[in-house]
This record gives sequence, structure tokens and C-alpha cells, in this order.
Amino acid sequence: MPASALLDLYYLQIRSFLVEAAAGLDRIQNAPGGAEAVRDPRFQALRAAAATATREETGRVETILNDLSVD
Repeated sequence: MPASALLDLYYLQIRSFLVEAAAGLDRIQNAPGGAEAVRDPRFQALRAAAATATREETGRVETILNDLSVD
């Protein structure tokens, strides 16, 4: 399937996921105790995964899965 057709197919779904992820991070950061929460390794892993998602090169899935493998 051509890339343009894949973009047509997945655009709205990916857009929704990105908006929801950003909203979740905002809720955590703006909640009471948010200053401490942003130092939590899980929050840091989410931020790292979000940064990875915007990189140009391929192979993002493996890196994100590694980023999110927080004990």
C-alpha cells in the first residue's frame, strides 16, 4: 500500500493517540505533586518514548519498547 494511502488510513487514529498522550502528561504534571511526578522514572520513560516517536529514522518501535521497559 502506498505511503499516502497509509497516511489517509492512520492519520486520525495517530492524531488522537498523540493528543491523548499529551493530555495525560499535562494532567500528571499539573496535578498536585506534579513536580515530583516528572522525576519519576515512568514519567521520564514516557517523555523519552514521545521524543523517540518524532525522530526521522525508522526503528522507533524497538527504541520505544526499550524506553518503556521501566522496572
